[in-house]
Amino acid sequence: MASKDPSNIDKHIGYKLKLRRVDAGMSQEALGERVGLSFQQIQKYEKGANRISASRLFELTRILEVDISYFFEGFETSGPYLRMEDSAPIPKFLDFVSSNEGMSLNRAFTRIKSRRTRRALIDMAKSLAG
Repeated sequence: MASKDPSNIDKHIGYKLKLRRVDAGMSQEALGERVGLSFQQIQKYEKGANRISASRLFELTRILEVDISYFFEGFETSGPYLRMEDSAPIPKFLDFVSSNEGMSLNRAFTRIKSRRTRRALIDMAKSLAG
């Protein structure tokens, strides 16, 4: 009998959903409104706690302006099992970049046109971090 628990692919798709949503500068609430779901449901998708149906995934690709293959990038098959490349939990940095502070920093950083200035900012941040 098949387990109802989300598999690694469910978690991977949720991780990719969160990455794309954050990259698009969209809150869970805003995405939920666009798809007709609560922010809690979006949160469950992103954590891999709930599976995303094929029709919902297709709808998300249109809203987030990505090809369906985006959600499967970085996922590989090995033997009879599917696994994530690193099979590690979602990186801690994702919690930061999806926070208000992280999104603000990311938006400001990506508006800097000069590669030299961006590099200097990275070096300064590393220096301050110790």
